[in-house]
Amino acid sequence: MRILFVAISAVVLFFPVFWLFSLAVGDDWGAGIAAFFMYVWYPFMALKFLGRHDARDAGNMATALAHGELGVGEYTVSSYIEIDEFEDEGLFFLLNIGPGETLCLRGQYLYEAVESGRFPASKLKVFWNRRSKNSYGVEASGMQLMPLRMLPPLSEAQWDSGFLPGDRDIIAMGIEDVANRIEHDV
Repeated sequence: MRILFVAISAVVLFFPVFWLFSLAVGDDWGAGIAAFFMYVWYPFMALKFLGRHDARDAGNMATALAHGELGVGEYTVSSYIEIDEFEDEGLFFLLNIGPGETLCLRGQYLYEAVESGRFPASKLKVFWNRRSKNSYGVEASGMQLMPLRMLPPLSEAQWDSGFLPGDRDIIAMGIEDVANRIEHDV
């Protein structure tokens, strides 16, 4: 809609701009200058101005904090189950955060914390952008945890099953129940 508005306003405003420039430099130069301003410079500046709120950088945690869009979740973890990576989907963890509550964390943002040996741990903070829903990372502290068990990579049928929890989803089921349902509910 804004492109249509800019295009129509550029055509309408061409004539007053042409008239002003033709008085100063003549009809030939006035037409050329008016065409440049109204069909090149004006659309660029108008679209930039009209889209000024659309271009926020959702990939930067500091920007999300400055705009009040940074989400933080704090969890106490007692145990976890890791699911082996499937192709390039990222790491996949089921974390026991309480009786009958399982937190799912999955994505490539977990690589650095796992490779450094800090994750999974008994205390976690998860950071994400509330507007774009993108996860930035985890801050792990407390005791290092050992996995209850490891699940093999998920099959295509498991990915398509409809039950698979998303990143940062909290499921109102015990961790073993979630793992069993992922394994057997195809």
